[in-house]
Amino acid sequence: MLKIEWVKRAKLLDDHYEVPENFDRRPYLENVWGVVGDEGRERTKVVLAFAQDVTSLIRERLWHTSQQIEILPDKRCTLTVQVGDWHDLMPWLRSWGTQVEVLEPQGLRQQLAREAVQVARLYTAAAR
Repeated sequence: MLKIEWVKRAKLLDDHYEVPENFDRRPYLENVWGVVGDEGRERTKVVLAFAQDVTSLIRERLWHTSQQIEILPDKRCTLTVQVGDWHDLMPWLRSWGTQVEVLEPQGLRQQLAREAVQVARLYTAAAR
């Protein structure tokens, strides 16, 4: 992602760039997490269960080209994606708070559980 505020100066050059005819932009635009250079990596299946009150938000967007969404009997939904590195999803998952539960992989679930314990300790200590 280009952050325009990081640009200190710009200079117009005489050179120009032609996009090659065989250039495939899809690997660079395939998901909302901004992961580039994922091709060739072994894929990991990530299954997330979202709360009923955000199911419509999850369903209305293309989060990843591999996504599969299933509505559960309790009106929650699962979002299943195949990613090269689940660590790239961490900031996005944290933003959903208690509205998302990681079902798979176990390593991602455990990582978020450890962070939740640390957050609880932080706020418990601050409340004293």
